[in-house]
Amino acid sequence: MIRNASDNPFRPTDQDEIIHPAIERLCAVLEQRFRQIVAEADRVSEDDLLTVEEVAEKLRISTTHVYELIHNRELKVVNLAHQNGKVAQRGFYRVRQSQLRDFVRSRETNSIPADMKKTAAPRKKLKVRNYLEL
Repeated sequence: MIRNASDNPFRPTDQDEIIHPAIERLCAVLEQRFRQIVAEADRVSEDDLLTVEEVAEKLRISTTHVYELIHNRELKVVNLAHQNGKVAQRGFYRVRQSQLRDFVRSRETNSIPADMKKTAAPRKKLKVRNYLEL
């Protein structure tokens, strides 16, 4: 259908009657997919396993420090390596998100404990000979 220049461009045409239901169906499909994506994001399990590198990234510390926490038994992990009486190599540990959350909560504090506060010790002045006699 050919329109004249004087026609209102916002007036529905025969093509609009065909296109409009198709757009509505497309919007419905997109909305349904969006809801699925949001629902999947909400269903992220608390027990998803994180690698040591991911834990270090989340805590903003080095992987070496994370391994120290693991070996000092401060952070509970899942060991995926075969034990056979040997200590597993790096790369086999996984940390549950719930364990990481509990670890962080156990470390929350309001201030620095008194036994950790450092006081500056008075500096000793070096005795230096006054060669210039000033």
